[in-house]
Amino acid sequence: MSSLTKKTVSQYSEAEWMKHRDTIWRRYIIDEAPLKDLLVEVQGLGICVTKAQLEYKLKQWNFRRNIDKATWNEIDSNIKKRKRAGKESEVIHYGKRLKPEKVAKATNLHRDCKWTSQTAVQATQSMDPLDLPHAPYLLLI
Repeated sequence: MSSLTKKTVSQYSEAEWMKHRDTIWRRYIIDEAPLKDLLVEVQGLGICVTKAQLEYKLKQWNFRRNIDKATWNEIDSNIKKRKRAGKESEVIHYGKRLKPEKVAKATNLHRDCKWTSQTAVQATQSMDPLDLPHAPYLLLI
């Protein structure tokens, strides 16, 4: 393909992108294809883009694999609320059911630890600084 006939990204219409949106979604979200492999597949579909341009389109379509901290906290809150009501919960992210182990790990990782940080502050405030061990890894909050 010569440089004269090669389209730039801006020349691809939204309709051309939309023809391949479902395929891109399935490969990126469901099959968890690496971005590098997805880029080759998209280019094979006839859309010649760079990695940055593909990332931009994925962001524009809101195709995200990762869940942010605020969302995990909301998920954790909803799971706890349903558990108190005696209900089981499953988390589905972009049509993909997440394993309970992954949900438990992520909610524990992103959970606010207000109680432990407050307890640590109270404990260190009541201690005499001269009685503290001289370990290099001690962190006073």
